[in-house]
This record gives sequence, structure tokens and C-alpha cells, in this order.
Amino acid sequence: FCIQAEWCVVAWKSSKQATKTDSTTKAEYIAASEATKEVVWMKKYIQELGVVPSIAEPVNILCDNNGALAQAKEPRSHHRSKHILRRYHLLREM
Repeated sequence: FCIQAEWCVVAWKSSKQATKTDSTTKAEYIAASEATKEVVWMKKYIQELGVVPSIAEPVNILCDNNGALAQAKEPRSHHRSKHILRRYHLLREM
């Protein structure tokens, strides 16, 4: 993933996932969840520094996999995605 602020890259990560998946949809969903965790941390860090009074605007997380986007938007678990661990469903709450 790559995190940008005002068109400047402020964080990025490229690594093998610890969880093995059998589809790109699941892999993209897990990667988007990891990016979400990083964004939440960065927002809290910036607010603690007091540089910006508060970041009230929602953060856009872009994903190029339609299946992963559909899973993120679905509030309940689907029988095909029930094996995805709960820790990766943070993306649904954002």
C-alpha cells in the first residue's frame, strides 16, 4: 500500500502477507485492512502532535479489486468469506 497526504507519499509498505489466501480478492481485502490500520495510527499520531487541530474528513482507501470492495461494503459475513479472520474486518468499520 501507499499512503499520500496532499499528493506526497508519507508511508508505504510492500511485503509478503503472513496469511496465505487462495484468491486475489482475499489478498486485496487483507492488504486494504493493513492499510486501514496504518491510516488509523497516522491520524491519531498527527492529532497527538497538534499540528492539525483535528482530521474530521474521511480518508479514502482505494482498491482495484471489485470483489474486495464488495466484501468491505457488506456488513455481514458471506459464506465464502467466513474463514477470513476477524482482525481483517477492521476495514468494514471505517
